[in-house]
Amino acid sequence: METPSGKTRKFIKYALIILAAVLVVLCAALILQFVNLQRSPFLRFHGIRPPDILRNRQPLTVNDVNMIQPWMTFDYLNHIFNLPPDYLKTKLAVSDTRYPRLSLTHFIQNNHLDSNSVMTEVKRAISDFLNGKK
Repeated sequence: METPSGKTRKFIKYALIILAAVLVVLCAALILQFVNLQRSPFLRFHGIRPPDILRNRQPLTVNDVNMIQPWMTFDYLNHIFNLPPDYLKTKLAVSDTRYPRLSLTHFIQNNHLDSNSVMTEVKRAISDFLNGKK
């Protein structure tokens, strides 16, 4: 007959084995979810993912304006296109105090604007700046 301490040790041993197995399964599930998320369109826009843009480290050009998406903030656009901080604020008459940390989506929704019109205007303003028509 086993002593109580022997039963406790055996229980702890089995509990640790079960916990280790659960941890391995959860890690595998997490890795699969991460891979699926990376493949999803949620992180892609026109085949370019944000880390790819950041690795480039050079301002984007007029040829890249079509990659602009509504989730982008004015600050992000200023950075990736190397625009002056208040350029888009002036061009689009943005009065929201959250500028430049305001996404295009929130700008459109808060001002009850047409999404396609605003996106076209943003692309035009950036193209004009990059073409020297400031």
